Amino acid sequence: MKNRFNARTAVCMSVLFLMIFVSMLRIADVSFNENYGAAALNQTSYRLTAGWMRGTVFDTNMVPLTNQKTEVIASVLPVHGAVDDVRDVLLYETPEQLVHRLADGKPVLVRLKSEVHTKNVKSVTVRVNQTADSLACHLLGYTDGEGHGISGVQAAFDSYLYSGRTIDFLYGVSAAGDIIDEHEVSVNYDDSISQSGVRLTIDSAVQRALEQATGNLKSGAAVISEVGSGKIRGMVSYPKYDVTDVAKYLTDPSSPLINRAFCAYNVGSIFKPCVAAAALEDGVYDSSIYNCTGSREIAGKNFACHRASGHGVVDMTDAVALSCNTYFYSLAIKLGSQKIYDMASSLGFGTRYRFAENLYTEQGYLPTPEQVSPSEQSLANLAIGQGSLMLTPVSLLPLYEAIANGGVYHRPTLVEGMVENGAPQPQKENYPTRVMSEQTANKLKKSLYEVINRGTGTSARPTLCTAAGKTATAQTGWIKEGKAVDHSWLCGFFPADNPKYVVVIISENTSGDGTPCGPLFSAVCDAVFRLKLS
Repeated sequence: MKNRFNARTAVCMSVLFLMIFVSMLRIADVSFNENYGAAALNQTSYRLTAGWMRGTVFDTNMVPLTNQKTEVIASVLPVHGAVDDVRDVLLYETPEQLVHRLADGKPVLVRLKSEVHTKNVKSVTVRVNQTADSLACHLLGYTDGEGHGISGVQAAFDSYLYSGRTIDFLYGVSAAGDIIDEHEVSVNYDDSISQSGVRLTIDSAVQRALEQATGNLKSGAAVISEVGSGKIRGMVSYPKYDVTDVAKYLTDPSSPLINRAFCAYNVGSIFKPCVAAAALEDGVYDSSIYNCTGSREIAGKNFACHRASGHGVVDMTDAVALSCNTYFYSLAIKLGSQKIYDMASSLGFGTRYRFAENLYTEQGYLPTPEQVSPSEQSLANLAIGQGSLMLTPVSLLPLYEAIANGGVYHRPTLVEGMVENGAPQPQKENYPTRVMSEQTANKLKKSLYEVINRGTGTSARPTLCTAAGKTATAQTGWIKEGKAVDHSWLCGFFPADNPKYVVVIISENTSGDGTPCGPLFSAVCDAVFRLKLS
């Protein structure tokens, strides 16, 4: 009985092990077939990759700044009659050149003027992420050959814009490598990727107007922002470059790949309104007058005014309008470095503006009171924006918005928020900061109007509206080809009576071959006024 039980148990165990073994074989067979199938698919298809799909950078009005234009890409088979199918719509090459490329016996990609669909040609209309004439090339930046952002907004938001997907034409091929079903070529292109991305504060219409108005600027930058929000509506840097051919600019001595709007410079007299604001807020200025004789001795050294014969008797409005250096030397010494520093730091001078990860301005440099106070000569230099003071074009926007906007400014911004499936996501509110009284702002607004109306900035006077602003010639201490390198600035706002926009322009090396800022400022005011305010 016991032996019979043991025998039955052995039989049952054998059957059980057999069933497990068969099941394992079946699982192994399925796994093998699935892996083999995937490998076979890869080995029996021919892929032509035409480019990478990326998300879109939109302007504030949801107008695409990238993926704005389209092109027709076609795959052409190396067979008789294929060249004739596209002969009349070839975009960048001749039929003979296409024949030469097809000589290898494999399909090739071509750009066409319009779509063609025959048994030999398959085409698709796709979005081009950036082109040679793309707006705001320095701000947007460029991508590499694998579809990743390398600079500017393209790099800062690469995790949102990079899809990892390519535009492909797929053919089935035989084991010998021959295309076996040319009629069923598939195209991998998903236009929905372009419906998501990032939305900037840039207004493409204002950006285009800014680029056209400053087209004569050889080396420098221009920025325009909106009074009452601090949103940057346009930004341009010179020299410009072609984002589709970056390699040729890598060794260019003029450094065209640098975004000069983010770079720190010596600033000169455009800093004087900051000193004037500090004095007005402190009550140092009380409508007193000053007699400019052309120079003033400070701690045993003669400090000259830019006008050797002097300006004569001036008040603050005159001193700003005529950019009288000796007036500001005396004002700064009376006021002291701490109060100037407090006003400048409250405006964000000497800080870095960070708009996103890897998208920020240089920090610039604002000397501390301790660095300035030991020497009245250092204080005199600071009073007219010289010495170690370094600021970026972007960082100057708050000072001129505060004057234009009753004493308050908004931190400059470049990003509105993200876009998902065509729907812009909200951005947190940018709250204003008060740095001076409305009374102080109005006094300075009048002074800056006089700069353009009768002072050092008459060449900047627009023809379509009024404007207010401040000129500067900033000494850098550099020498180029035997000449001192000076930078020209013009910062201001328009219309003067009801300001809507702030404009900051810098032109490098105006003592050499640079471009005067006055006519550029005038052209920007007129172009944007005509576009937005007329």
